[in-house]
Amino acid sequence: MTFSPEKCPLCGEPNDCQSATQSDCKGPCWCMKEIFPPELLARVPKEARRCACICRRCLAETRRQNQPDD
Repeated sequence: MTFSPEKCPLCGEPNDCQSATQSDCKGPCWCMKEIFPPELLARVPKEARRCACICRRCLAETRRQNQPDD
């Protein structure tokens, strides 16, 4: 399987990675301010690691699943 730097390697949706855009004005990416749970990073296929960013939706979903039930 081929992975695109613009797509999340988990769901295939756009990841909004600032580094992957064609824009001349590249600032820091949104992901630089985030902490990604190890279990989420472990789901990324080996061939996509360090090639494609996880999207906000996948990060948020993992955080929701990790919330303790009250």
